[in-house]
Amino acid sequence: MAFGRVLFAAIFSLLAIIPIGLLYRIYTQEIKFERRRQDHGPFPNNENRNLLHFVQISDIHVSQFHEPERLAQFQIFSEKTLGAIKPEVVLISGDLTDAKTANKYGSYQYPAEWEAYSAIVDKIPYPVIDLRGNHDAFDVLNYEKSSYQEYTKDRAFKENKELTILKEFGNYTIVGINAAPEPGMRRPYNFIGYISESQRANLQEIGERTKSSNHSIWFGHYPTPTLHHSYFYRDFIGSFATAYLAGHLHDAVPRMQKLHSSGLAELELSDWKKNRAFRVLSLDHDLLSWTDMKWSKDGVYIHITNLPIWQLTNPDKQPVGRIEKSSHIRVLIFGAEDITPTMTYLDEAIPLSRVENSSLWVAPWNPTRSGAVTINVEYKGQTYTSSREFLPNYSSVRPHRYSALGNFLLTVDFCVYFTFFFWVGSLLSIGVMFSMSPLVRKCVRRQPLVLRWKFLLRTQILLGKEPFCAHLSYPLLAWLIWFASLPWCLGYVIGDEIGVIFSFGIFYRGQMHLRHEMYAEGFWSMISFVIPYLFYTSYFAERKWSDRSVNPLKSVFNFLFFLLIPERVRINNFLRMSSLLFRAWNNPFKDNIRPPCVFSLPDRLVLWKPCRLFAHFRHPALYNFILFILYFLQAINSCSYQIVSISTFTVN
Repeated sequence: MAFGRVLFAAIFSLLAIIPIGLLYRIYTQEIKFERRRQDHGPFPNNENRNLLHFVQISDIHVSQFHEPERLAQFQIFSEKTLGAIKPEVVLISGDLTDAKTANKYGSYQYPAEWEAYSAIVDKIPYPVIDLRGNHDAFDVLNYEKSSYQEYTKDRAFKENKELTILKEFGNYTIVGINAAPEPGMRRPYNFIGYISESQRANLQEIGERTKSSNHSIWFGHYPTPTLHHSYFYRDFIGSFATAYLAGHLHDAVPRMQKLHSSGLAELELSDWKKNRAFRVLSLDHDLLSWTDMKWSKDGVYIHITNLPIWQLTNPDKQPVGRIEKSSHIRVLIFGAEDITPTMTYLDEAIPLSRVENSSLWVAPWNPTRSGAVTINVEYKGQTYTSSREFLPNYSSVRPHRYSALGNFLLTVDFCVYFTFFFWVGSLLSIGVMFSMSPLVRKCVRRQPLVLRWKFLLRTQILLGKEPFCAHLSYPLLAWLIWFASLPWCLGYVIGDEIGVIFSFGIFYRGQMHLRHEMYAEGFWSMISFVIPYLFYTSYFAERKWSDRSVNPLKSVFNFLFFLLIPERVRINNFLRMSSLLFRAWNNPFKDNIRPPCVFSLPDRLVLWKPCRLFAHFRHPALYNFILFILYFLQAINSCSYQIVSISTFTVN
């Protein structure tokens, strides 16, 4: 069995090396610029020319149940703030409505939310491009039957939308990408964005046709990590666009923005829902700059146009040489009139002057040395500031230095990673359990793998030690195989139509629909439930087999294992079952059949022997009783937890 132990160690070593190598690759990445876009004039100066600006807002989540001030403040923003900014176009990148029930667990497209949203947006006096997010596709069979198509009317589009802004100093193209899945399942299985082949071909045609534009800005609801085939689309979008604007992840981490190796600047915007965030973008002498802002009723908003964020600016796509040849710092200031803003650069304070009674303010500067540029505005007793760093003649960037967490999230592929870890976790657990069980002797005529290390003894007991394999290994092995490859449950996935839920997708209307949210759910169940229970089960199995070897007072390891694992399991089950019972109480099935009354026959068959075994444990009595209850609850949880999340809800 030496070969088996070597193979066992090699597999776990490989699994440790893969994430380490991935992190090393992400955090040592350096993007070098070998070409630079021509930077012939004109150059930024003190004239109000060669400048346009627009606004992005995302994840509004208009709700008829929660935070009425969210809608009221969005109306003030649309009327007052946009009136002060006067953008060329307003981009709304998805999740227009909340589409969640009062208890936040169900999903439904409420007409009242769409009416409230459209009543405000229809009155915005500037061009608006608003596209669907995943919330706008909850419980929606297809685009033609969506509330989005019904209420946004002329603005609605199914796949892609193109807008070209024509100016005397150039043409600028904005492309909206609708990646909402069809059909749109109920939550929680509606998180990943999907771009169809026909949509990709259309994007290719738009990109080729608009290559002559000065800049092309693409936007959608889904950041690239949440797009299916995200690695492909990062390069695909980067081959045509200067920047890709998105939302969806709210405020997962600060500064979730990254310059990809394709030269694409990906800019995720926080939400209006909780943070009241919006973004002002400008193209000043073909230099793309943006500022993420937090809205307030009487706020002052400062946006520096002539000094873009150099860590996210690609010299191949933008004429950064114009910055060094510019004569003035240029700033847009909105929301205040009687002000005297100042600029601080290289420890020198310089007052800004207003250009032609517009929102543009300028200050002379000599951009010869690197340093921070800070704009200060005093208004009504408050100080508003905005800063940028100037670095001339840079030839490379390291994305992780701008935002370490943002760089990581915008580099990964959620679909690939969740799929990989789910299948590795499932197949590794199944393979190890099989290799240690007596089934090996029967199937391949080899001796079961035996672990010689004492600290792995309890794992050996769980996975193959006689006589416990009949009580533990076989039922748990069957349960893992079922969990990985067979149906989890039946549920109402869209309207009153039933789908079959697998780990790899949803079987609905005679067709298997790929949904990578399943792997995320399975991966979470694996690390939060399956693995803790395997450890907990092995611990008490070992107590029954050998009280002496697991005495918690004999070693620090046994004491921590005894103390932490039961508490982890109890807390985990309390949270999961509280959520389950709360959902069941508020969200009955059709015909008032409550989910806790429904659980699968395979769960009963798999778990009855472990329940029986632990019911007869004598030491400690309290933990024996708790474990028996938790295994019984898991028989309900393993099936009904997923069903409740997508079940049909009673809507008045």
